Amino acid sequence: DWSSDVCSSDLEFLIRRYSLEKIIYLDPDIKLYESLWPVDGYLDFADILITPHLTGILDDEKQPSELDILRSGSYNLGFIGIRARENTFGFLKWWQDRLYDHCVVDLAHGLFVDQRWVDLVPGLFSNVRILRDPAYNVAYWNLKHRTISHDGSRWMVNGGPLYFFQIGRAHV
Repeated sequence: DWSSDVCSSDLEFLIRRYSLEKIIYLDPDIKLYESLWPVDGYLDFADILITPHLTGILDDEKQPSELDILRSGSYNLGFIGIRARENTFGFLKWWQDRLYDHCVVDLAHGLFVDQRWVDLVPGLFSNVRILRDPAYNVAYWNLKHRTISHDGSRWMVNGGPLYFFQIGRAHV
């Protein structure tokens, strides 16, 4: 039974306790390769910033498949960026209420920890940005759509800088 990777009440606590305007959460199995200053800029215009598991079609016989992704959620919650706004606090309260009893792995009932709930967020809350840039949240499940290289000084993805890679956990 997986617990929530990020607790929405913790994010709200940090924002309020330290008077933060923006906060970025990263799972502990994420390796940073570049500064996340561009994410700070995205949060100038978005209250909630999420990354999709996929930015391209999976049409091979490998796993994970598109069906596996659907079961686990469209967005990967190993990363989330939020900006301190009433909209965000409404989202965090809503998310916390859902996770209190339903942050479980129960694929038969359509639940996969915190991720499945966030599938609803772009429709329920305003000012949500989906960060589709392939340089963010690279992981085993989306390598088919990314070309990783090294230019002699840094790691690149699809010709641009690689910002972060989710290196661990064999689940989607």
